[in-house]
Amino acid sequence: MLALFRTNQFMANILLLLYAVIVRGSAFLQSDTAVLSQPGIFSKLLYQWIPPDSMEGFVAATILIFIQAVIINLLVGKNRIANEISLLPGMFYVLLSSAFSDFLYLSPLILANTFYIIVLMELFSTYRKYSAAGAIFNIGLWAGVASLFYSSYLFLFVLGMAGLSIFRSFKLKEQLMAISGLLTPYILTGTCFFLMDNFSEFWQEQMKSNFGFFDLKGTPDLIFYIKMGLTGLMLLTFIFSYNNYTKKKNIQQQKYINVLFTGLLLSALSFLFQANIYLEHLLILVPAGGILLSFNFQNARPPIAESIHLLLLIGLLVLQFSFYW
Repeated sequence: MLALFRTNQFMANILLLLYAVIVRGSAFLQSDTAVLSQPGIFSKLLYQWIPPDSMEGFVAATILIFIQAVIINLLVGKNRIANEISLLPGMFYVLLSSAFSDFLYLSPLILANTFYIIVLMELFSTYRKYSAAGAIFNIGLWAGVASLFYSSYLFLFVLGMAGLSIFRSFKLKEQLMAISGLLTPYILTGTCFFLMDNFSEFWQEQMKSNFGFFDLKGTPDLIFYIKMGLTGLMLLTFIFSYNNYTKKKNIQQQKYINVLFTGLLLSALSFLFQANIYLEHLLILVPAGGILLSFNFQNARPPIAESIHLLLLIGLLVLQFSFYW
């Protein structure tokens, strides 16, 4: 199956939609009432139109995952981060975004991951540019919008600052641009709620209810520990593969990879301050994780990569259909 995605033909991205339907198919056959991590104000407004656990929600989530995967392929290809241009980064983004049944709903994290990818695009575009005021402002802007869907995505602003420090000599004027971008969606949204005489709802739902210290919810069972074990194994794979990722890469590519690792680290720290965390919070690791995992399969021998992917796909589908056993 991997051979289908080892192409650089843009139109072949349509295969990602079929792949997304396959790996997310259990949502259309069996679903429970969604139990989601604390949504931001924008997510709550959207859920008034599309309930996250409705059929419309599953369809919207699948289409959104597909669009995000296409953008990731464009991001990796345009910046030449991988050894070869292919659809594998997007494919593994789809796979990780659909790995567990907890990920199949139209969750706040799926919505916010759209802006995570956009922040990476804006950040990577600043490399070796003397003037990048627009991109720097947009990094703060999209980080702010993402956090209004799910507050943990405030880490994107920190990632943007760290990434700019990696790519360029980061000046105070540029830092103020980024801060202005971050505050803009909050000011505009707060003003709208104020004009509707409902600012207290904005303050309560977005500012007060979204923060807590290590506020993990749910009752762990065997399936939970299996999922956490698989996540830990994936993160260890990334750590021990770092030298392979950066080997024979130029300085620019190495810096891009360092930004992806910084994103993984900062997103993991979000577990410390996010309120009402359920397992789908792990989706915060997926944008960087999908790209890095694709590198492992690109570097592996094709027969081995095919076998591991098949086993991984079967294992994740078994976990998704755990309601049958």
